Amino acid sequence: MSTKRRLRSKRTNGREALRLSTIKPEEFNVRPGEQMATVCQDCRAWYQINGVATLRVAEHCGTDRGHGKPDVGCPGSNRLVVVDIDVKAWQARQDRLIRDAMPAENRRAARQFHKPLGAPPVPVHRIAAPRPAERTIPRTAQWKRVEAAVSRVDMQRQKQMAGGVPPVDGPDVTTDTVRRETPRWS
Repeated sequence: MSTKRRLRSKRTNGREALRLSTIKPEEFNVRPGEQMATVCQDCRAWYQINGVATLRVAEHCGTDRGHGKPDVGCPGSNRLVVVDIDVKAWQARQDRLIRDAMPAENRRAARQFHKPLGAPPVPVHRIAAPRPAERTIPRTAQWKRVEAAVSRVDMQRQKQMAGGVPPVDGPDVTTDTVRRETPRWS
């Protein structure tokens, strides 16, 4: 977007030129590379500053928009603008105002709080194996308690296998190598 527009009309409103040094620095923008604009001193709305050599406020209507009266041209339209300020000094002041208006915590880099690392786990070879609890009953006594039930189940399995299809111990597996013949085309 071009920052300056070429004017087709040479018409001005006939009022004395608006000097940027006479209005508040917050009410105009003349930053290089941006569209120049100012607040109209009559209707208090922002409008572009057009022109290359001769600068003037863009033509616009008044502020009665929709209040029962027809819109009429604002007396501040086509007013000449004179840039009689040091633009770099103005820009530095605007940057400082913006920086000062911002809270200090926004201007500083956010401090990073790292979570403290936990202690590394103890290596497995250093972990002492828990001692087994003392047995109240010796193994032979435990086995004697269940021996009758185990032998009963074993007998039932043998009866089922005896009535089954031979071979009971498992299928006969050939010990010869089985080779598949491939057909030969002549």
